[in-house]
Amino acid sequence: MKNHFVLAFFALLLFCRCTSDESLSRLNAQLIGKWNGETGQFYLTNDSIPAPIVTTIEFLSDETYTLSTNQVNFGIGLLSEPNVPGNWEYDAENNTIKFFQSPDKGVNPYDTYYWEILSLTEEQMEVNVFDINDGFIRKRVFNKVR
Repeated sequence: MKNHFVLAFFALLLFCRCTSDESLSRLNAQLIGKWNGETGQFYLTNDSIPAPIVTTIEFLSDETYTLSTNQVNFGIGLLSEPNVPGNWEYDAENNTIKFFQSPDKGVNPYDTYYWEILSLTEEQMEVNVFDINDGFIRKRVFNKVR
């Protein structure tokens, strides 16, 4: 009887592990691709017409990312350049995406920023953005680019 209990316990652990791996795979599948998010700020075009500043982030399956804006970068948690490449990883325990910046263009390679995922669907991602000192910057909404 004791052996059956131990066997059932290990089977349950294996099931939980597989379920966790499946959830992580599903989340990665949702995350991979390009996402656009308006910053709530504007710039003047050459015609002096206000246009929204849009941040585009692309998550790649090799756990790298690119980040760009149509004008300049306005404080989304990756603060150094309009295009800041690097690596990312999902932290399942804290439901966050961690960003590790690449060491080019004068960026400190040890700076890590993160986004707390509030909601994530196939079409939209809502996050709280934090800086390297765990300081809250703001809430952001990104829409998947199709």
